[in-house]
Amino acid sequence: MPLQPDVTGLLLDPALGAVQFTIIRSIGRWDHGRFSTEQTSLPCIGNIQPATNRELTQLPEGDKLHGVIVIRSPNPIYVSDEEYVANAQDGDIRTSDEINWRGDRYKVLSAFPWLDYGWIEAYATKKG
Repeated sequence: MPLQPDVTGLLLDPALGAVQFTIIRSIGRWDHGRFSTEQTSLPCIGNIQPATNRELTQLPEGDKLHGVIVIRSPNPIYVSDEEYVANAQDGDIRTSDEINWRGDRYKVLSAFPWLDYGWIEAYATKKG
């Protein structure tokens, strides 16, 4: 079986467009009938570009979205799991990550783990 090339080094190279951004991760929990959330900020590096028309057509919401970016990074990026959220009783509930980049906040819509290649590709839309 051929080895998959690890492109992590390319994603982290500033000469090839690597930028710094922050992942805002929220974890929620039901506690005595009240829902509370805790946010964590995670500094990251990766490649961020505007989404192309072709990439937008791959998203179910594509024709309704504006300000969509594509993030490629070796850092884990998460999306809410609706089935998990609906069925969670006593555990932590992870909602979609948000990306803070260039002073704007983006909500992650989808994430595709290309783990054999060492990276994750995520699509996020600008908030507000």
